[in-house]
Amino acid sequence: MASAIGNGPKLAPEISADTHANLCGERIILLGMQACGKSTFVNEVEDLRNNYVSVGDIARSLEEDSEEKRQLDRIFQSGKPSGTADFFIGLVDPRLRQLREQDRGYVLDGIPKKTGETQPLIDHLKAISSVPSLVVCCDIDPDVARERYVGRPKRLDEIQTQDVFYARMHRYLRDLPSIVYQ
Repeated sequence: MASAIGNGPKLAPEISADTHANLCGERIILLGMQACGKSTFVNEVEDLRNNYVSVGDIARSLEEDSEEKRQLDRIFQSGKPSGTADFFIGLVDPRLRQLREQDRGYVLDGIPKKTGETQPLIDHLKAISSVPSLVVCCDIDPDVARERYVGRPKRLDEIQTQDVFYARMHRYLRDLPSIVYQ
């Protein structure tokens, strides 16, 4: 099932209290271009925060001298992060399994970002009996997202320019239909 909610960071007020309660047990894949308000949405829906699994948050928490951090740096430096689905799935797997063991839902943010990540992710989620029940696509005006992206604090070693933003936005918009409908 695919849904679209809101246009930016003030998403939660558009959702009723009943919907808030119903979302907490769901297994949700959260899609949206960078700076569209995905993290803000989760943070505004209090009961979802504890179920949030963010590739970006996990990546930022990696120890500097860890093998995972070195591999992540190589992926970003290569500029061609193809074949990385297994790496990103490996980053989120422990948290997804933990939530599954606690019989809780999840809100997964950060994968899939590309067509080639969708099927490996779905296969993995099937294997751990945690198939998503909902896909939420967050929509935003690209100019608003660009302003947020360029103006926010840097994450990892990102170069946050308009050119980088537009390149990422075009890749996301190109791949979104095949991610959602695969």
